[in-house]
Amino acid sequence: ALKPGGVLAILDHEGTEGADNATLHRIAFEDAVKAALSAGFVLVGASDLLENPEDDHTLGPFDPSLERRTDRFVLKLAKPE
Repeated sequence: ALKPGGVLAILDHEGTEGADNATLHRIAFEDAVKAALSAGFVLVGASDLLENPEDDHTLGPFDPSLERRTDRFVLKLAKPE
């Protein structure tokens, strides 16, 4: 369990809103934020440092053609005090 005031980072493969992201092992950024907020976390920040515009989100992250260079996002969350 994370103590109050603790920080949690989430890095995941960007999915497309409304697509079958579970099968592709992806999640849409908005869905990840909603899930974190509904779990009681506070969004501290987000980064597009791992963004890859060449990934069109139609393949799973393990597809060899992507060479593990997927479009990813980073969330920084905190558990309220």
